[in-house]
Amino acid sequence: YEIIGTLGGVTCHATWQPADEPAKISWWTEAGQHETVEVPAADQFVNEIEHFSNCGLNNSAPLLSLEDARANCKAIVATLQSVKEGKMIKLD
Repeated sequence: YEIIGTLGGVTCHATWQPADEPAKISWWTEAGQHETVEVPAADQFVNEIEHFSNCGLNNSAPLLSLEDARANCKAIVATLQSVKEGKMIKLD
């Protein structure tokens, strides 16, 4: 998938990454900066469950905050609305 904004964009080269293959993510800015990063292969479901369990067992905060989760949900809803209505949806 690819997300393009007013100041740059990001591309995830595969929508779903098998647990035994590294992922590639590219980003760029309107100023001309760009980079492609290879993320080591991993089972993302296992990583998520282990992290969540460790937070509960150790009474620690998750890497991503509730605020980040809310913003992520708003972005998903806006994306679906944009596709449905065929127009850009601005987020606050």
